[in-house]
Formats: sequence, C-alpha cells, structure tokens
Amino acid sequence: MIKKGASLDDLEKISKINIKNPKKYFKELEKFSKPEPIPIDDKITINLIAGDTEKGLTHIWLRHIMGYESNEKATSFFPMGQTVNGKKLPKIIDDANELKEIIKKAIDENKKEFFKDKNDNPKIRYNYTKNGKIIEIVLMFKKDKTGAYNLMTMYPEKGEGVYMYAPKKPNEKWKTWKRNDNGELVETWTN
Repeated sequence: MIKKGASLDDLEKISKINIKNPKKYFKELEKFSKPEPIPIDDKITINLIAGDTEKGLTHIWLRHIMGYESNEKATSFFPMGQTVNGKKLPKIIDDANELKEIIKKAIDENKKEFFKDKNDNPKIRYNYTKNGKIIEIVLMFKKDKTGAYNLMTMYPEKGEGVYMYAPKKPNEKWKTWKRNDNGELVETWTN
C-alpha cells in the first residue's frame, strides 16, 4: 500500500486527503493495489503494478478515488459514491473489484495497441458503460526493460457521473458532464 521509505512530502499530502470515511477507502486500496500480471500472449505481459503515489494501482486509487493532490492539481474522480473535498459523488462503480475488472476489460479489448511497432508508451481510451451511463477512461502504460508493459495511470476523462476538481479556479471548482437534448456530453461548472 504505502511503501516503506515514502517521502515526508507524500505522507503529508496523504494526511491532507479530504474524503469521508478514509478507513473504508484505505482498506479498498489494500485490495486494489495487489500486483497482477496479465499475459497477452507468449511474448507480451501487462503488469498491474502496486506502484506508489506517482504510478501504478496505488497512484490510481489515491489520486482518482481519494483525492491525493487534488488541492494542488486538477483531478478527475471515478464515481464510487465517495465524498471528496466536500462533494458527494454519484455511485456508478461499486468497489475496488469492479474497478480492477474495468482495467482488465480495457486491456482485453485493446490488445492490438501492445503490438504496434515502437510503441513503448501505449495509451488506451476505453468507454465503460453501466446502467446506461458511459465513462470515458484513459489508461497509460510504459514498457519496462523486460519488454512488459506496466500500467502507470488510469483516470476518467469525462462522462456522466464523473467529476473533476480544479483547485486553481476561483469560483467554479467542480466540472461534470451532462447530456444535452441531442444526447451529447456537455461540460458544466459548479462550486
């Protein structure tokens, strides 16, 4: 989870996470951050690495579920019913298990990205649909020395139920997306 040797800066930022019921989310982080190899074929493996505050499953959970660094950088959140920075988000994704399954589906449906020549840092765009709601997700990978691809980050780019917190905006700090009369996603800003 939080590795031995974490910097004081990281620990200070983690202590400032503004989420309701942090104990619940740290328990889920423990489940979510377990490393896992996903073989694509006999030559290519995708590694879901535990990582840290900067990369991997730990980073994804801390930043895009719990709000790590959200008071410093614009951050989008997976809608899991959590309350972050005083905002109650909708619940579309149930738990850590469902989020990990989303990663696996995105990889499975985009295997061809890992076979492209000279693509050491593939980026996958994946639309996750649940109960009629679509979440547009980005997954980013980096090829390591062994030839395996490590999942570095994953975040919701936009979609119904997705919120982004922008701490530097003076009046409107929360952005979300709603469907207009034509069915197109349109961003809206609120405080």
